[in-house]
Amino acid sequence: MNTLKIENFKAFEAGKAFEMSLDNNNMLVYGENGIGKTSIFEAIKLFYFRGRILSERIRANVVEEQRDEETKRVIDDYKHNMTEAISLSIDEVNYCLHNVGSEKVFMISYDNLDNSDDLKILDLVNNAYYTTADKNHPWLFKDLVDWIVEQTNKDLNEDFMCGDVHLNKMDNEGRCSLSSDSQNVPKYSNLNNYFNESILHIVKFIILIECITLFRNDNQKALLVLDDCFNSLDQTNRTFMMKFLLKRTKGMQKIVFTHNIGFFNLFRYIANNIVNTDKPWLYYQLCKISGSLELIKSDEKTTADIKKEAEDKHLTDTEVGNELRRRFEVIVYQLANINNVGELQESRSLLDRLCSPNKQVYLSMDVLANHKCKDIYNLIDEIYANVTNGVYDHLALRLKNKIEDFRKNDFLKRIRPILVELRLMQKVALHQTSHGHAGLPPVSSKEIEFAYSLLDKLEKALNSVSHREDISSL
Repeated sequence: MNTLKIENFKAFEAGKAFEMSLDNNNMLVYGENGIGKTSIFEAIKLFYFRGRILSERIRANVVEEQRDEETKRVIDDYKHNMTEAISLSIDEVNYCLHNVGSEKVFMISYDNLDNSDDLKILDLVNNAYYTTADKNHPWLFKDLVDWIVEQTNKDLNEDFMCGDVHLNKMDNEGRCSLSSDSQNVPKYSNLNNYFNESILHIVKFIILIECITLFRNDNQKALLVLDDCFNSLDQTNRTFMMKFLLKRTKGMQKIVFTHNIGFFNLFRYIANNIVNTDKPWLYYQLCKISGSLELIKSDEKTTADIKKEAEDKHLTDTEVGNELRRRFEVIVYQLANINNVGELQESRSLLDRLCSPNKQVYLSMDVLANHKCKDIYNLIDEIYANVTNGVYDHLALRLKNKIEDFRKNDFLKRIRPILVELRLMQKVALHQTSHGHAGLPPVSSKEIEFAYSLLDKLEKALNSVSHREDISSL
């Protein structure tokens, strides 16, 4: 896939076209719940699996005009605005004109891992969306079941360090049981009563990925799309899962959606530093900027870039104002992420949260460690070390002091004045620069310079947190 364009599709409004450009690269997308990640996932699914979706939602005995009406009803469910038609194209091909050919597309969502309390290979694959798996023509046979079970057990042992967990074949239809050293008797139903959610999701994920290795041709292009498939895992198992995914799907183009910022950062680190990937990765955040959903690249142009461009190209106040307003909104999203302020889609709401002092502190300036930042995970490590080091004198007081020091040195408190100033600038200067209001005085060059200065300080604060550097000069 090179490009995806959608409009009036689920979370994406009419009149505000959304475009995703990949140039055949891999893409990792972070976004809060409800902002539109799954809408993109559903758009890709409708493009490649339109026939299957219609056949699943319309009875086979519905024909002719009635079938046309039912088809319209199904498509209408995807609309954001019922009075407008949806617009959906991939690589400039309209979804209505696309015919499923020899392409290999595999789509897995969290629901595929969580929608059953048993293990049936056939059902697992058929409930996912694979262009090469046909429900009407069973593809599973005895030797294939044997291979999948054997390979899954090998993966559990070698890639996940779960050698005590075993998948067992029950019949040639792919029905399996699960056993472990603590559950000697194999279980085939009500598995949630005997195994934790993380183990069940790992086993199902391995089966789905190994089936992909059977269906795909290494010499043929293939696309894998994952939507929040790592929710139930702790950090260790997420690491195992990411490394396993990257190793077993080499040669495939991958699009991965997540609402977990920790997973996003960890995946990025592994893809860049640990596992050699054959395709470059693009990293984006889905944000609502000035009322429209946009993909914001992680290496967006900085304030310094904007200033240089304004000077080199002699941009107008309107052009500069638009760039500065957009840059501020992007920084607000980034600040919200590192401070664990989420569940909000509008940058204005995020900014209100960031500017309002509250009791929740997620980042702290450690004045005893050269003014370096530490997060809540550093604090947890310190608490754990104190609880387990065998020294219990005044333990409660020592823990209380650590927590109070952490809260007293709130990172946001240091930069909140900058945010408040920029919020005011946004209302009284940047807004009128980019929109224009009759009767208001023009924005002065001094105000533009002030906005540059404030944004530059925020960027330095962000970079210092990312690299845990000294930010006392701010």
